[in-house]
Amino acid sequence: MGNIESAEDRFGRNVRRIREELGMTQKDLAEAIGRNGVTLHPSAIAKIELRDVDNPRAIRLTEAEAIARCLNRTVADLMDRDAPLLAAAAADAGHAADMAERSADALESAMSNLDTARVALDFQMNINGSEADAHQQRVLSALDRLQAAHARQRASLRKAMRLGWGPAKDKGEK
Repeated sequence: MGNIESAEDRFGRNVRRIREELGMTQKDLAEAIGRNGVTLHPSAIAKIELRDVDNPRAIRLTEAEAIARCLNRTVADLMDRDAPLLAAAAADAGHAADMAERSADALESAMSNLDTARVALDFQMNINGSEADAHQQRVLSALDRLQAAHARQRASLRKAMRLGWGPAKDKGEK
């Protein structure tokens, strides 16, 4: 039974992980909890997070609720076994969505540059005729490929947004 993680252990581990993700110290969390009407010393938070096996500190429900509220979570969130995995997956998805947005911006910029080149080649064709024709075909082909890539990128972004993999939400949003 020594290898089974208790609910208190999961709670403490998730409190620490989320507190650190939010950039809070144990003292910051203790002060926030105090503003919610519950007195909890930073050393008590350390004991909750570390769960000393020989002398574990009991977690009161009012403390659990206050901690969860200060971390913008529910008590159930803090008890979740999969919370670290889900948080990592959400961070990876958010990073992928950010990269996709930057790629879409780069594609739009490239399309604009190619469109400018096409206009310049149109002008040159009026002056030089067949010499510019081969260059114009290359630019038009590249523009077609970029437009297709842009359409695929936009479709991927729309799908990611529907799945909730968009840019990171404000910590207060669910």
